Amino acid sequence: MSDKQQRALDSLYAIDNVLTIRITMPQRDWDAVRTEQPAGGRCNFDWTGGSRFTWRKAPSVEISGTHFPARTTFSDVGVKKKSFCGSFRNDKPCLHLDFGRFSEANITPTEALIGSRYLTLNNSVQDRSYVRQPLAYTLLDMAGLPHSRCNFARVFVNGKLIGEGVNGVSGPGVYVNAEPIMKRYIERNFNGNTRGNLYELESGDDIVKDRLRFIATESLSKFEDQADLKFAIDHIAGHGVVGAAQVIDLDQFIKLYAMEFYLKHWDGYSGNTNNTYLYNDVDAVKAPGLGNVKFKLIPWGVDQTLKPKRSFRIRDEGLIAKLVRNDPARRAQLINQRAGAANKRTGPLLRCRRQRRRYASHRTVTALISYAHANPHGDWRRVGGDTPVVVARGAPLDEKNGRVDGKHRRGGRAFLNEENPGGHHHDATHTRGQHAGATEALEQNEHRQ
Repeated sequence: MSDKQQRALDSLYAIDNVLTIRITMPQRDWDAVRTEQPAGGRCNFDWTGGSRFTWRKAPSVEISGTHFPARTTFSDVGVKKKSFCGSFRNDKPCLHLDFGRFSEANITPTEALIGSRYLTLNNSVQDRSYVRQPLAYTLLDMAGLPHSRCNFARVFVNGKLIGEGVNGVSGPGVYVNAEPIMKRYIERNFNGNTRGNLYELESGDDIVKDRLRFIATESLSKFEDQADLKFAIDHIAGHGVVGAAQVIDLDQFIKLYAMEFYLKHWDGYSGNTNNTYLYNDVDAVKAPGLGNVKFKLIPWGVDQTLKPKRSFRIRDEGLIAKLVRNDPARRAQLINQRAGAANKRTGPLLRCRRQRRRYASHRTVTALISYAHANPHGDWRRVGGDTPVVVARGAPLDEKNGRVDGKHRRGGRAFLNEENPGGHHHDATHTRGQHAGATEALEQNEHRQ
């Protein structure tokens, strides 16, 4: 494992490190990036024609952070639109950046500086609080599951915040900077093993024969012929849950299944067979057998987790979820998991005091988001300081005095977002009760169904 690159990525994605990215490119090229329609059409999950969007060259991209890295400029950087369905937008598009796409000379210095040549910038249009992705990935980390490092960025194109001055754009220039599932991600989450094969499941895909041709093989895979995936599909079809346990790490899957429940991740594998990657965590071989196939699932696209209006529900849209739920022993394992309430690695999920300590930095993060709205051209290095604040409709809240725009709140914190327009009070008692309710709901849900 490249310790130096991983340390650089840790610094890059530190939750209190807000990036500033300044893209400079001909306006016609930027307009082509942001207005491009996905090949195959929007929300076409049966597309098999390769990349949905086109890479275009930005002559200059400058990157800096409130803590890391120092301001550095790269030439000839690849920029591509991202998201072809729910987060698809023209005025504030999701973006991929590849510093080595058009210039191999960029690869070594970029990896030396920030640990990777890739950045993925999510517009968070389905989560205007901007915190669900970093929060969910942190909880997955606490559960001992694969997860992206994640923080925030403000992004300019040709000197202007993306979406600035456009009606209906929430948070111009403010993006969630989520670690993409590339080589360094695999290296970190799978004990240095980058010799497996990686596949992406989109909505409707599953580990079944009739979806095989729609499942994308990612470029870092050792082999591209999907032989290990074909073997797993046939073996599960012939042997059910016993066969699944031989080609999939079911203990890892059940932990993820429980976490999808607790996160209310309806758009993941168990709820929608979506936003999931499969990684064969072995040294892949050309002609795989039982000893060469052990898939693990990777969660992605967690921007719609923890929505208050969604209920805690065990979903089983995915084949592996169905097999687990219909097998008494595995079903009991799922119930007993309870997102690891008794497990030292996941117990903090139900211990709010420890949660509050762990997420203290989120107060600074929300302050930075507030500052982005109020001072789009200001110096973010001055934000946060020793007295963290949180956001209420773009105005800072003094936690010590419990004030929002001159109005008092009794303890705790108040948030204003699309699901809490009145700034209703949220406190630790509510959080504690919600987690306890989730555990009870899990048991009752199983009895009912």
